[in-house]
Amino acid sequence: MEALVRPTTDEMPPYLAGYVAKAEGNDLLHALQKASDTLWDTVYRIPTGMAGHRYAPDKWTIRELFQHLVDTERVFQYRALSFARGDTTPLPGFDENAWAAASGPRNASSTGSCGSTTRCAGRRWPCSAASDPTN
Repeated sequence: MEALVRPTTDEMPPYLAGYVAKAEGNDLLHALQKASDTLWDTVYRIPTGMAGHRYAPDKWTIRELFQHLVDTERVFQYRALSFARGDTTPLPGFDENAWAAASGPRNASSTGSCGSTTRCAGRRWPCSAASDPTN
């Protein structure tokens, strides 16, 4: 598969330029793989008893934070697929705090496993999203 390259400034909203500038390299799929490896290696190192830790009473637990990453990745995968398919249906937002509260009890390892699967699927979707049937 052809690499997904860094967008130019005229291909994105100005507020994203700072984020894109911080990304290393030019190959999006490689960067996603590297970030995924680093992130989920971190999740698996969190002691089981710490998954429910929150640094303040009104803040998310460690597990809720990582579940938020998984949930958000799923939402953005759906949005990307919608764009790739030319779907003009309005895309809904989501209430991340309500989702975090409804995510239920899990340990960090379980969330990490789910996250790894979600990221793996996300890295593969461009293969089937191309509108050119020769790709």
